[in-house]
Amino acid sequence: MRIRAYGLAIASVAVATAITALIYRGIQPSVGLLFFPAVVLPAIYGGYGPALLSTVLSTLALAYFLIPPIYPFIPFADAIRLAAFVVIAVSTAWLSAGRRRAEEARRRSLVELEGALATLRKVSEWPDVIGTDTSASLSRMLAYAASVVGAKHAVVGWESDDEPWLYVADGRQARDIVTKHAPGGLQTLVAERYGTRELVSAAFQTEHLTGRVFFADIEAEAPDLTVAVELVAHEVGNSLDQLSVAERLRQLAVREDIRKHLGMSADDRKRIGQLYH
Repeated sequence: MRIRAYGLAIASVAVATAITALIYRGIQPSVGLLFFPAVVLPAIYGGYGPALLSTVLSTLALAYFLIPPIYPFIPFADAIRLAAFVVIAVSTAWLSAGRRRAEEARRRSLVELEGALATLRKVSEWPDVIGTDTSASLSRMLAYAASVVGAKHAVVGWESDDEPWLYVADGRQARDIVTKHAPGGLQTLVAERYGTRELVSAAFQTEHLTGRVFFADIEAEAPDLTVAVELVAHEVGNSLDQLSVAERLRQLAVREDIRKHLGMSADDRKRIGQLYH
């Protein structure tokens, strides 16, 4: 792209020089008229560098071919007209290049905005993790999280406030998706599982959990990848927090049932046992 822009600068000056030479008598002394488009076009399509090249070439072409004395190159002949052309051409090139940069920034912003909206739409359809099969729910959630950021695999590690363990859930595992490890060393565990693959990760923190989500084999790095990864990590953390709360409630319910059961008389426990048989 840059080579084409510099080629456009050279071609524009050559065309402006040729046309000006053909209509020289009709437009003199305004012989620099056609050289301004030769500066603007490279600035619009190539930026400030090609525009500056076309300015230098235009100045040389004017001084050598078009401003008297013709052909003998005297740098300071009609210096005022040449200096005026250079100042105006450089200013025009700078403004045109600035406009091009602004348009490119606007296009990048639109692309990033579209990517963010697409990510938000996917996150709004986040799968529910509360179900009878926790492993299947976690596997489905990690697969969906990986698809949102364009990765093939996802793994998450987290620690609870009231448990001295590190839990790791790996989306590649068909069974035993959650493994328990000693606290710390999450980065090392993930590196051992994924080897030399390049990983992208983001941390999360909820009311009860802290952890980090890792994504491997990302197909194409988008401009808003960091934002998408952080957003997905936040959703993964919320899902794990829901599972943690649900598990605590289940344990409390079991304890309450046991307490009530122990508070019954032997005859009551016998009758309830007969009902379940």
